Amino acid sequence: MTAEIKNILKSASFVIFILFSLDIFLKVILFNDYTLDIDFSKFKNLSRIIFYFCGKLFIAGGIASFVFLFKKFTWTFVVSILLDIWCIGNYIYFKCNDLFMSFDVIKMANELHGFESSILTAIDMRTCSFLIVTIVYVLLCLLITKKLKFIELSRKKALASFIVLFLCNFFILLPLSHGTKAHAIARNWKQFNYNNSKVQTASLYLVPFYTVYAELNLMSSGMSSFNSTDYITKENIIAYMPAMIFASLFKEDNIELTSNDINDPYFQSAFNRNSTPAKATKNLVIIMMESFESWVIDNSHKFGNSMPNFTKFTQGEHILYASKVKSQAKFGVSGDGQMLVNSGLLPISEKAACIAYGSNKYPGLGELYENSTLINPCPTNVWNQRQMTRNYGYKKQIQTNEEEDRDVFKFLVNHIDTVKSPFITMGISIDTHLPFEKYSNTPVDLPNGTPKIIANYIKSFAHTDSTFGIFLEKFNQDSSLQNSTIVIIGDHTILKNDNLNDLRKFASENQLIFDGNNYVPLIIYDPDIQGNQHISELVYQMDVFPTILHLLRSENYYFKGFGVNILDSNARFSRYYTESKAFEISEKIITSNYLSQMAE
Repeated sequence: MTAEIKNILKSASFVIFILFSLDIFLKVILFNDYTLDIDFSKFKNLSRIIFYFCGKLFIAGGIASFVFLFKKFTWTFVVSILLDIWCIGNYIYFKCNDLFMSFDVIKMANELHGFESSILTAIDMRTCSFLIVTIVYVLLCLLITKKLKFIELSRKKALASFIVLFLCNFFILLPLSHGTKAHAIARNWKQFNYNNSKVQTASLYLVPFYTVYAELNLMSSGMSSFNSTDYITKENIIAYMPAMIFASLFKEDNIELTSNDINDPYFQSAFNRNSTPAKATKNLVIIMMESFESWVIDNSHKFGNSMPNFTKFTQGEHILYASKVKSQAKFGVSGDGQMLVNSGLLPISEKAACIAYGSNKYPGLGELYENSTLINPCPTNVWNQRQMTRNYGYKKQIQTNEEEDRDVFKFLVNHIDTVKSPFITMGISIDTHLPFEKYSNTPVDLPNGTPKIIANYIKSFAHTDSTFGIFLEKFNQDSSLQNSTIVIIGDHTILKNDNLNDLRKFASENQLIFDGNNYVPLIIYDPDIQGNQHISELVYQMDVFPTILHLLRSENYYFKGFGVNILDSNARFSRYYTESKAFEISEKIITSNYLSQMAE
């Protein structure tokens, strides 16, 4: 027996197994190091640190053990490259959005028309490091197998080696990697009187994907939904792919709310029951600005007055300017930004509501008007725009000739000239989309040493400011528009992680107005707003919807939203909903399709 073990250890398959295991292990460790802030000092003891690495060792050893089933090992090169693509894709998505890829994001890959360059801008040496690990692995395999002589295993010994190694990983490393989590779920099962077999309970300790399913089953009893960050921390980015798909497939499309859910005062308070709101009588223009962050307008005087039109408009009469609006967009990004403003609902966890629940019923500002139009420069399949436009009550969608802001503002002005009042019209900008390179030649007076992405961002908004001048000129000349409500809001923040750190350093060196966090600006013009009001404390994107309802005198609309009218200073400091509670109730409304049930 000892001789046979020695022969296995001297075989080419075992050497490739070790190298391939290291290749995979290094990649999952690098990924966690690049994306997750793991503070090992917070681990209570050494065993916790060991358990942390078990999930990474399991996936490495489990996949690598398959080398014993094949005479040739070149397939491992292909697998290694595929793992690179998965890790790099998630790293880039995390770098740009501070989130990991969801099943819906993967399904949307064919909708990247026009946005491919956004991906290229996120490529850095960290993305290359995954490929470097693969290259080193391939070279070592080729070099070692060519220079050294190895014992060739019989098929029986190779199969036995695979079984032993795979089972060691499955029954030793895997249970250690998420045993604590399995205990927590088992306790919840007992607490809620779930009668599960010993096989089901045991599988919690052996199958990581079953752990996901157990969480999803307990959502109605208070367990949180599948948490990608928590899962990747405990397990690894590679196991996350099937686990995420598993969670998506087993999670019901529309959950069923209990009577306790519906009768919850927090749930009930979001609605005006038995209300019959009248149509709005004041025109409403919404301009949704792509990736608009407050600091770029607050500091335009530091960049040679790079945004004169926005600055002039913001400093005018009858203006409310909130410079610290917390972006609440999640996986839906721009789609979430539209949903927050148009419906008052908040994004859901782990999915994009506009994709996963696009066929559900939503509140919508467009429902308050007979004449409702959305002007869109992007393909209508992006963020399920065609369906969501109807969901928000817009009866008409106009596609611009070109995917650029100048066309958006031209179409907006022409539409205002021809549409019958009262109307709602929403225009969506596009020129300031990541990577901000389209208008990087726009002349702007920038400080020396401005980071490239920050410089391009400022230049992109300098260009967009010039196109906004088309609308501003119309506003100055049109008395009807001056009696309308005009809302300008950023759809989401964009500078994350390394880019945000670059901004912090740049802001510090140049004494910019910037507190270290990025926000979206909210600019509202309304003739009923007295003077020029600047709100400098923190407010939320969920506040935009109820503020608009107040200005339209439509506060009896059947859905009130979760934010407050920010014109009311008392309301800003005495909120009924915390942000977390608003997310919780909003998710129940969306994922249960509750509004369709209300309409029946």
